[in-house]
Amino acid sequence: IQLLKASKRKSNNSSSSGSDNSQLAYTGKIQGLIQENYEIPAALDFSSKKYAVLLELILKKGGDVLSVKILEPSTSPIFDKLALNTVWKASPFPPPPKNLLGKKIRINFTP
Repeated sequence: IQLLKASKRKSNNSSSSGSDNSQLAYTGKIQGLIQENYEIPAALDFSSKKYAVLLELILKKGGDVLSVKILEPSTSPIFDKLALNTVWKASPFPPPPKNLLGKKIRINFTP
């Protein structure tokens, strides 16, 4: 699973590098939790092809998923559904820092 930076940032913020660091640290935690919950069903073999789906998450104050959607699907609808299910399975996440509340977090999900 590769992680992409949240899509919205505050501009003209003198502490933007601190915000970026907390954002990267938090999204790294999310990535780890999603990875821990990622399981490929035995009947599916994703090892022979490269799949990737770009997901967008919005989290509530307590870390519950408010929404998750596919921004860019893979070539496999089965893999896309697996990616969505893995995010829900990993939820709830730790409470996000204030600068990420209600912000869109993008994750590039790969096997």
